[in-house]
Amino acid sequence: MQSIVGLFCFAILPRLSARLCILSPESLRLAYGRDPPGCIEGATATFAAPGPEDRLRGPLSWRGLGCTDQGLPGIHLARRGRCSFAQKSSVSAAAGASALLVADFEASEETDAQVADTLVAGVQSQLSLVPTFLIGQQGAFALVNATQAGEPVEVELFWGYPRPKAILDVWLPVPPVQPVDPATVAPWASATSSSLLRELAPMARELGDAVLIRPHWRVVPLEATNPALARRCARALPQLCTATGTSEDLEEVVRHHCILKGYPKLWWPYVELPCGVNCAAERGLNAVQQAAIERCVSAEGLSFLEDDREAASWGSVESTAIRINSWRYSGPMQADAVLQTLCHHIQPTPAACRVLLEEPSPGRGLPAWKLFGLCILVALLGRGFRG
Repeated sequence: MQSIVGLFCFAILPRLSARLCILSPESLRLAYGRDPPGCIEGATATFAAPGPEDRLRGPLSWRGLGCTDQGLPGIHLARRGRCSFAQKSSVSAAAGASALLVADFEASEETDAQVADTLVAGVQSQLSLVPTFLIGQQGAFALVNATQAGEPVEVELFWGYPRPKAILDVWLPVPPVQPVDPATVAPWASATSSSLLRELAPMARELGDAVLIRPHWRVVPLEATNPALARRCARALPQLCTATGTSEDLEEVVRHHCILKGYPKLWWPYVELPCGVNCAAERGLNAVQQAAIERCVSAEGLSFLEDDREAASWGSVESTAIRINSWRYSGPMQADAVLQTLCHHIQPTPAACRVLLEEPSPGRGLPAWKLFGLCILVALLGRGFRG
């Protein structure tokens, strides 16, 4: 009975982002005068995504660039460069490491906060990989010096703390997954991905700066001899293709990226209005903005598609995947479930989230705080029955 209760309670508790904390030596821990002391924020790679509330603890060892030398078990620390994040992760996995920390380029001028918001991507493969965590040069400086000098350092990585801003990464199939009527719905509006985005839009607009959304579309390479290159690839380039849509769909994907870059506040209205392809004005874009977006499509389209291809996540080319504050979301792909989980990751809780978190939807039972209390009560009763 208690095991069932434990699983049930675990399912309703808030899932919270990634943090590295120095446990020892004390002198090094105190050198990081942050909140909490001794801890550093970073960016978790999209591959080998950890689960919520995962914790990894162990001795830290310096592995240089980490591209070939396997080293010892524990947690590895390597410098960014020469080889991909995925290759470094694979080398650490082969050595029996539980995780890999990657210090940013030594000459990097990005702040630790900017690095923490970086999307660390890598091509998905069948290689064995470990959770990989990128930290800024400022935060890594003392750690690198200590481990290079052979000083014993113990660290812990964990995923589960709330942040003032939630980062929502969404991987979407390049539409359409199912046939749609182009006279009424834009070609990118698939039955699954577009409905999820449209249902997220009202709350996302209310949350404003409390949520950073980073959409990624599933761009894949095709064989150069594939007869469908002209139909399925951007400018017939075999490395920038879609397995589920057309080259026109890829152009609309680029348009989304350009709107997010140039007019981010207009992106949600663009997503939300299910109209045909020639209704940019109805979506809130004036003639000047439309012209700027089309210039962006021409000049930066291939770069956006390359970024999408490199930011591959788990799942098939037809599936939707979500990551919230660096951990893999595995709940229902429904807007209300995603929004509830998202709101649990923002602290302090925005006013827009309070109704969602405190009031049950019709037919959905008790609010989370009552369910949590019920879990405790049932667990105590179960212990009493055991005598």
